Amino acid sequence: MIWQNFEKNGLLERMQIIPGEMQEIIQGAWIEIAIPTPTEVEWMVANLNLPPEFIKSVLDEEESSHVDTADDAK
Repeated sequence: MIWQNFEKNGLLERMQIIPGEMQEIIQGAWIEIAIPTPTEVEWMVANLNLPPEFIKSVLDEEESSHVDTADDAK
């Protein structure tokens, strides 16, 4: 599942992102991803400008937790 969490009128809002449906990505939103499907992975690469290797390393059970950044990531 993919969620975006953002502030609206002083409150925290949460909206599910469903790949294949036209949805606005809120500027500055925190994107939350839990156990993504292959379709959701494709959506993240295409819509969030994430390098595929970022996602591949996160899903690798033998990788340790870490934070990656990229200059051109949205």
